[in-house]
Amino acid sequence: MSQEALLQRVDPSDLSTVQDWVDAATPALRNRLVKRCGADVPVHVDHAEDRRLDEVLARVGVTACSFATEPGSLRGLVLLDASLVRSVVGRFLGDGSEVREPERPLTRLDLRFATHLGNDVLSSLQEAIPLAPSPRLVAHRMSNNPRTVRQLPLTRHVIEVQCTLGSDDNPLGQVWIVLPPQGAGVLWPRRGPLNNVRQHPAAGLGRVMPLPVTVVAELARKKLPLSKVRALSVGDTLDFGALGQLTMRVGDRSMFEAEPGEVDNVRCARVKRRTR
Repeated sequence: MSQEALLQRVDPSDLSTVQDWVDAATPALRNRLVKRCGADVPVHVDHAEDRRLDEVLARVGVTACSFATEPGSLRGLVLLDASLVRSVVGRFLGDGSEVREPERPLTRLDLRFATHLGNDVLSSLQEAIPLAPSPRLVAHRMSNNPRTVRQLPLTRHVIEVQCTLGSDDNPLGQVWIVLPPQGAGVLWPRRGPLNNVRQHPAAGLGRVMPLPVTVVAELARKKLPLSKVRALSVGDTLDFGALGQLTMRVGDRSMFEAEPGEVDNVRCARVKRRTR
């Protein structure tokens, strides 16, 4: 197969790989959005899709910036819904209204915030790359017109992942992350013969390290006889131990002892020691 044909080919497994990568980046993105909006902003990741690049560039009502990997020459795109940019600017300036701002041309202030949002997306994605050391994702200039963006992916077909920011009933807007077909293998390596782990560090345990796991910060757990549970009524109290200590569980296993706290108006848990 020619090099040009390889650049146009989108493997179905690459779609899910890129989607996993974006999923892994959403916690860091939510943390960054708290600083922009002053409140927690849900992030919903849709399925990755095979798109023609010219269709992506024909999208209207968006701002866009290209990015590249350093080191390397991989090129991608981040597109931001203009309504998202206006909403985030309003939240940052103290407008907590749930009513969407009327459509209007983006100002220089809006574009500056769009640049910050694009950097937030790329920083979160970079932190989720399972390489050591990981390449830097370097953003280029933000533009109101995707077709004027320079250093586009050198391919006809691209992988596109749409993220919706905000609640389902009142979303702030969308973000689109666009990569060439070979981007999945470069940024999230997972291939290679299993009998050659040294040459292919993504094989073996390294292949599952990026997979998300559920971490539960549990204040306390107590066993009671069923008879006592049935006898509980309004006003009864149960002793669950010291207030400043909780257990962090990964799956069904207790992994850490921690203490509850708050950082930037977001609940958190500070790890005190590993129990396993």
